[in-house]
Amino acid sequence: MLLVMDIGNTNIKTGLFKDGRLQNSWRLRTDSLRTADEYGTQMEGFFGHLNIDTREVDGIIMSSVICLRSWVPTVSAMRSKLTISTAAPAQ
Repeated sequence: MLLVMDIGNTNIKTGLFKDGRLQNSWRLRTDSLRTADEYGTQMEGFFGHLNIDTREVDGIIMSSVICLRSWVPTVSAMRSKLTISTAAPAQ
């Protein structure tokens, strides 16, 4: 599965894709003061609600209207808490 995140000024829109098809989507509030732990817990809640094991995710794609460099550490830490393996982020 592929987790896609579009980080906007107001919301982080997420989608979960399997075999190129959108399976589920949800939104989180964008807040630069929230920690990776907070985002990770919320993401785990979404996955748990859908009965999806986070280990089924084998990649993440991120896009943003804001500077991604400020979000990479948070998302990387969140990813490690969710046991999602991904390639290094594009610079």
